[in-house]
Amino acid sequence: MMWELGKPSMRDRVLALSALFIALLLFVFGLVVPYLALLENSYEQLAQSQQQRALFARYMEKAGQSDDAMEQTGALHDLLLLPGPTATNAQAGLQQIIDGLAGESGVSLLSFEPLSADSVVNGFGRVGGRVRATADLAGLQRFLHGLESHRPVLFLDRLYIRARTPQGQESDGLDIQLDIFGFRTQAGAAPS
Repeated sequence: MMWELGKPSMRDRVLALSALFIALLLFVFGLVVPYLALLENSYEQLAQSQQQRALFARYMEKAGQSDDAMEQTGALHDLLLLPGPTATNAQAGLQQIIDGLAGESGVSLLSFEPLSADSVVNGFGRVGGRVRATADLAGLQRFLHGLESHRPVLFLDRLYIRARTPQGQESDGLDIQLDIFGFRTQAGAAPS
């Protein structure tokens, strides 16, 4: 017996295409989509593992470099703290810094009054001074910028600015008063 294949009808073609389309959908949503989701999850887990490994490597590296860390701490102290073995030396260093910055910015210093040192906190002592000066506006801006960007770090407090001439008269002169302070390591105290 021999099968004769005739020309398929339109209905048979639509059914065959529908069956093929359904098989394709089952393949995509049954195998491909879950496989892609699994791959994405694996990539995320791999990225997290690599981040953890890098973090652990940094911790281990820091633990093995305690001597370097001590040197870096010393350099950090030099950037942040006023030099000098005593409060008087640190105060003199602060005054020299202020004199230098005032000269560079065109500010005329009238006086520098040392302020009493505050108590020691965590091994650091506060050293400061009250500055009285005169300047024009541009000089004041340069002076303040120099103080705020200076290393070791200096802090400004109680800034008073007043025009030197009575109101209504033109003048560039300003009277300035401000407190400037920094910190130093207390002798015999270990900062924590």
